[in-house]
Amino acid sequence: MELPYRCTQLYTYSDEVVLDPFMGSGITALAAIKANRRFVGYESDPAYCTLAEGRIREAQVAKNGEAEISS
Repeated sequence: MELPYRCTQLYTYSDEVVLDPFMGSGITALAAIKANRRFVGYESDPAYCTLAEGRIREAQVAKNGEAEISS
């Protein structure tokens, strides 16, 4: 997650939106959460969607005490 995090820090400002059109397991979304950015991600594979959703939910709860995920 170090590379997506560093890129997010370098090329965006706090509260900006990071777009990940090929989300996979959600690494870029996790980097965005860590860097205080919002994110939008797309994934066509249902298995990866489930995996990413769980990881994102855990990261949001750990950071904010609550999760906000829209399908």
